[in-house]
Amino acid sequence: MDFGLLRYPNSSNSVFGYVGYVLPNSSASNQGVSRGTIFYAVDGTPLNTSNFSSLLQNTIYSINLADYDDNGTPETNDDVITPNGQSITLSKSAITENPIFKTNIFEVAGENVGYLMYNGFTRDFDSQLNAVFGEFQANNIQNLVLDLRYNSGGSVNTAILLSSMIAGQTGNIFSTEEWNTDIQSQLSVEQTTNYFTNNDAGAPLNILNLNKVYVLTTKRSASASELVINSLDPYIDVVHIGTETAGKFQASITLYDAPDFRRVNANPAHLYAMQPLVLKSLNAVGNTDYSQGLFPDIPQSENYSNMGTLGTETEPLLATALQLILDDSRLYLPRIEPLDLIGDKSDFEPFSIGMYVD
Repeated sequence: MDFGLLRYPNSSNSVFGYVGYVLPNSSASNQGVSRGTIFYAVDGTPLNTSNFSSLLQNTIYSINLADYDDNGTPETNDDVITPNGQSITLSKSAITENPIFKTNIFEVAGENVGYLMYNGFTRDFDSQLNAVFGEFQANNIQNLVLDLRYNSGGSVNTAILLSSMIAGQTGNIFSTEEWNTDIQSQLSVEQTTNYFTNNDAGAPLNILNLNKVYVLTTKRSASASELVINSLDPYIDVVHIGTETAGKFQASITLYDAPDFRRVNANPAHLYAMQPLVLKSLNAVGNTDYSQGLFPDIPQSENYSNMGTLGTETEPLLATALQLILDDSRLYLPRIEPLDLIGDKSDFEPFSIGMYVD
């Protein structure tokens, strides 16, 4: 299951968890866990900022459930998390997650709106991502809602492909890379510049050529997710809905104990690799160093008492995007103060967070 960990309202160290989505054929799905499930303890021990990592490391554990009550107000200082006496036992297993979690097509004001919930920039699924955009093309998509709210990053190359499918801009600068002075002096401009493209290793991309995209984010939207937002911004109107992003603009490479530092010939006696940060990314107009995150045009936090169903017209963040497409003059959002993010599922999965160059 995907989950986030948040600090309690008005608490310095108490933590609760929420479920963002559940993968099919997993322990969580088999046990009836669903989006919006709230848990406050693991194996009967209440979560806090000091113990959540150790409690959630176990292969088998029980989550103790709670109800989230916002007391009918947009303020979070009166919100209450109440244990409800229920628990669910979960067991971990290895699952290959398809980052293309949900797609849909809506008709709004006579125009077709594509929706894509994309949860990781994973190279193995690039062809499937291109197929999704082929379906959008076939349905004459005129607006796109890109849901990156739980996407912690991944491959820079996949970020280039996704952005190219959205906006076209073939041959224009997508981003530039700034390494340290020793390395930068050894690299040419071409080696440190990434360009929008119309193909993936020769396979043509399905390109929508949009001049506007609606992007949904939370504090968990990081690295390659932010790279897409930042790199599209000089070229098209990026309508950013949600909360500020994580603020990770640096990329890494993974080094193994091997003659060429690659995994293929790695020393099997060594169970660790190094993943140093080696560069920071800049968009075509030089914007970088967004350590506080990228801030939304339309601030909106998720409501943990009513998270809705992903990919439906009534899910709060998607509903906001659809309303903006329909008539932005009628948009009204109560201001929900975002809670402090302490951690999420990516803390427990190697290589699941960050931005890396291939």
